[in-house]
Amino acid sequence: SLVWGEASAHPEWRTVLGHAIQHCRCYLKVGVDPSGFGYEGTGYSYSVYHYLYLLVQVLRQHGEVDLYAEEPRLRQICEASFHLAFPDASHLINSNDHGLLLPLSMGWLLPCADIYQEPAYRALWYAYEGPDHPCRPYGDGMAWFRREVFPGPAAIDEQMGMVRALLYWDASAPTPPLTTLSRPREVYAPGTEQICWRSSWRPEAVYLNLQGAGRS
Repeated sequence: SLVWGEASAHPEWRTVLGHAIQHCRCYLKVGVDPSGFGYEGTGYSYSVYHYLYLLVQVLRQHGEVDLYAEEPRLRQICEASFHLAFPDASHLINSNDHGLLLPLSMGWLLPCADIYQEPAYRALWYAYEGPDHPCRPYGDGMAWFRREVFPGPAAIDEQMGMVRALLYWDASAPTPPLTTLSRPREVYAPGTEQICWRSSWRPEAVYLNLQGAGRS
C-alpha cells in the first residue's frame, strides 16, 4: 500500500497511507522539539529517525504527500545533528542514553541533502559514516559495534544505512568539508532545554553541551 497505493489491490490501502502520514506527523509533533532536537535523546530518537525518514521518503515517492515540504522539523533534525556531533564528528553526544553508540547510521542525510539542496548535510554524512570511516563506513557499523561494544550476536540490524548509501550516495556531488562550512556554532533549544556551543567547526574545537529537563 505504501509503495504502490491503489495498484497494491489492498482493500484498505488508503487507510494504511493515512496511518503512515498520521504516525509521521504525530511523532514530529510530540517527539521532536521545534529546533530539531529529539525528546528521547540521541540514542532513542535517532533510532526512530531511522524509520521515520524511510516512511517520509516512501510517501513522497508515492506522490501522496511531501512531508519534507510540509513538516519543517524534518529539516531541523538535520540541523540539530550538526550541533549534537562531537567536533571530529566521530560520534553524537550522549543525550539521555546510547548517544555514544548510536546511531550507527544517519543515511537519511543523503536524500535530505538532495531534497533540501543543502550540500552540508552530505558533508556531515561523509564525516560521520563516509566510505573511509573507521567505525561505520557507508553506515555499516556492525563490525565496530561487535568488536568494541557488544561482542557476539547483537539484536540490531543497520543494513538500511548501507541501502541508503547505495540508493542516494553520489560520489560526484559537491561536498564541502565540515571545516569550511559557515554555520552557526551555537544553538539554544528551549523545547528539550539544551545549549550546544563550539569554538569552530574544526576537529580540535572546544565543545560544550548543557542539558536541562533532567537530562544527563
